[in-house]
Amino acid sequence: MALTWDARNVPEAERNHPLFQSAIWNSMAIGIGYLNERTLPEAVVRTRIYEGLNGAWQYDNEGNPIYLWAELHRFVGLKTNVSYEPKAKWLKWRYDVALREAAESVDRREVWLEEELTPA
Repeated sequence: MALTWDARNVPEAERNHPLFQSAIWNSMAIGIGYLNERTLPEAVVRTRIYEGLNGAWQYDNEGNPIYLWAELHRFVGLKTNVSYEPKAKWLKWRYDVALREAAESVDRREVWLEEELTPA
């Protein structure tokens, strides 16, 4: 299914903000498809968790992170076709992804160590 969005309720100036496109994609990453005053606090927390695990959505020309969570309030009114993911289910999913990535990292490290220790 394609990601669709509606920004009619987002102020015009904010639709041109450099992080606007990231806010759209972020809705899938955090499992919140409608950003309003009620969902904003949870969206900020989930975005902080996501960016903490994966890094910022964007970086400036010097390579410094531009964190979306700090700017998310600009995009209140944004709607996407992403279904709301309950908090516990979303946290479990993020935990499972982080655990799998950690296990894969350990597996790769063990392979690299074996290659380094194996005489040629």
